Amino acid sequence: MSGTELRRKIGTEKLAKLFNRFGDKLREKGLVSNVFTFVDASKMISKLSLWDERDKAIADGEEKLNNKNIDKYSRDKDADYGCKGNSEY
Repeated sequence: MSGTELRRKIGTEKLAKLFNRFGDKLREKGLVSNVFTFVDASKMISKLSLWDERDKAIADGEEKLNNKNIDKYSRDKDADYGCKGNSEY
C-alpha cells in the first residue's frame, strides 16, 4: 500500500484527530506549548492533492517536489513553497 492510499483510507478527520491527540500529549508532558496559532488561508491547499503531486513527481524521477518542478505537477499553477526565514520552510 502506498502512502497516498493509506492517507485516503485514514481520511482527513481521523488524521486531524491523531495529530491533535499527539499535540495534546506533547503539551501534557511539557515538551511543546501553544503561544499562538496563525492561519494564512491564501496558502491553504488540499494536503491530499499535494501528496498525490509529490508522489507523481517522485515516480517521474524527481528527487522531491519543490519550487523548481512544482509547476509541472501542481493542479494550482500559482502554487509555490514559501519560507518564513532563511531555513524555515
